[in-house]
Amino acid sequence: MLVGRPLGLLTWSYEFRDGGRKVAELRTRAVRDAGELRLADGRELALWREGWFSGRYLIAEGGRMQAFAEKPSPLLRRFVVGFGDRRMLLAPSSALRRDFRLWEGQRGGGPELGALSPASLLSRRMEVDLDPDLPLELRAFCAWLVILMWKRAASASAS
Repeated sequence: MLVGRPLGLLTWSYEFRDGGRKVAELRTRAVRDAGELRLADGRELALWREGWFSGRYLIAEGGRMQAFAEKPSPLLRRFVVGFGDRRMLLAPSSALRRDFRLWEGQRGGGPELGALSPASLLSRRMEVDLDPDLPLELRAFCAWLVILMWKRAASASAS
């Protein structure tokens, strides 16, 4: 299981550890839905949302797309995640909770692949308990999508 900790009090950038060992660092940008993912093996990947009104999110390494996510509706906190030929559904476990679940299949009809949840009720720390057979960059991409949803919820409640 990955454990994500914010890099600072006022930032949405995270460090991810697996068994106490740092495996990735996710740097988010304040202005747009974008960021960089640095893996412990030295690889760097870019994360961004296409266009201002698009519901398509991407992760790429060296200009080559690794995975994508699309929001079927701007009003819902759910994503269809694509990785190669696979399609998965990333959605909140309920309307009032901050934890998300990942299911196999575009509509979530397949087996559950795990959960992404806050470490405690008011915490921004994150537990990424996804299938360890999923590549690290895909698990971190899903974490970034959840962080974006948490960031939007925090901004909405502050205004």
